[in-house]
Amino acid sequence: MIEKAFVLLWMVVSFAVGAAHAQNQEPARDKPVAARYETVGVDRAGRITRKSDWYLVRTASRIETAGEGRAEVWERSERGDVSMRRVFRDDQFILEYHTGDLRAMSIHPEWRALGSIVDPEVLPKFSRTGSRKALGQTAQVYRSGTGRDRIEVWWIEEIGLPALVKRTGELGAYKMRLVEIRESAPSDWPLASHWRTEAFRIVDAADLGDLEHDPVVKRITRGDAARQVGLTQAPAHD
Repeated sequence: MIEKAFVLLWMVVSFAVGAAHAQNQEPARDKPVAARYETVGVDRAGRITRKSDWYLVRTASRIETAGEGRAEVWERSERGDVSMRRVFRDDQFILEYHTGDLRAMSIHPEWRALGSIVDPEVLPKFSRTGSRKALGQTAQVYRSGTGRDRIEVWWIEEIGLPALVKRTGELGAYKMRLVEIRESAPSDWPLASHWRTEAFRIVDAADLGDLEHDPVVKRITRGDAARQVGLTQAPAHD
């Protein structure tokens, strides 16, 4: 379970509509961007069940996402090899996935999709229904689904990010709305790159099998399991 849950960002939309296996293209214009999103989950009665901020910082060789004291940091070498670190602030714990670890787990992340939240190759499968303004940018509106099971994406081509992702299902709805965008992240954003991690414990993902009784690993696994249940029952995100 712990191996699957770390790709939560990558799964936000691909889980809902089916992942698109596309070419290894770059995000739109491939320029650095820092984005803050507000995420809200509601139940079928419209009651808010979850609300938090979520962050993405993207450069050509590094992608960081963070929320609620957790962060995922993806890095790409000049050769194109991808590695990832999961950082848990409160547990002072770092879990490292080297390129070989990811390959052994049959995980081959698309760099473009990781840095765009929504894989742009998925959008042509949606119905384009017009455009909207968001934070001074023009966003193209895409919709898919019928009845209670629907998804809507407001896509800003200029920056290669969504201004809005809204998924509605039988048990409720999930909305992820862009509320701030910058060229670089301010110092007060709760990112792993802003945490003092020198004393954090570092564990290689290849060693997880030997640590199933470790209290920190067990706590992380329980948290991941809860998030996986959230994904299968209703839209959810860190």
